[in-house]
Amino acid sequence: MRNYIRKTDRVKVPSDVIDRAVAKVLDEGKSVYSVAILFNIPRRSLTRFVENKKKSGLEEQNRPNSVSPTHHGYSSACQVFNKEDEALLADYFHRSADIYFGLSPIDVRKLAYNVATKRNLKIPPLWTEKLSAGPDWFASFMKRHPTLAIRKPEATSLARTSSFNIHNCDLFFDNYERLLVREKIGLECVWNMDEVGVTTVSTPEKIIGRKGQKQIGSIVSGERGV
Repeated sequence: MRNYIRKTDRVKVPSDVIDRAVAKVLDEGKSVYSVAILFNIPRRSLTRFVENKKKSGLEEQNRPNSVSPTHHGYSSACQVFNKEDEALLADYFHRSADIYFGLSPIDVRKLAYNVATKRNLKIPPLWTEKLSAGPDWFASFMKRHPTLAIRKPEATSLARTSSFNIHNCDLFFDNYERLLVREKIGLECVWNMDEVGVTTVSTPEKIIGRKGQKQIGSIVSGERGV
């Protein structure tokens, strides 16, 4: 579920109070009934807290894809990737967008499926059927990583990207300076013209890129209309 809304206000007890109550039951041997009255916690809820505390052993905490129970006694939905794996994926998406090879949302979902199957992780059956991660996983992944956003890149040809380097820029300005000196062109003859609004490259699809970056581009294979 992408946007879960809590439907009840029950068991809104501070976590430190829950920890003290569970400790009195397990460490001091107090009864659940008496501790529930002492800390003003529903008896059934305190029973659930105690049982979850007993079940949460070291072997459960060391599982790579497990999520430890929350303080409120409910288990969070198990994620396919742990925090380290998702951080690596986010860094990969950043790097791909920075070098003009950003991935579209569909490509991101396919990559997530390939990584999960390569690492033999437990995945939903729908992933295996569609050969890609689901849209719910993608939406949750984007929420967990606010540095990523769906961006509309500027179409950039491969020739333009490879030619824009320090050597070519220095060569251009050297030639430009020699032209101004040779023809004795003053600054009053230099004009700034707007670009023509006709593109010569195909329009790229939206990609996953860095949020807040002023300019983001995407390599297109070839030019047209040249």
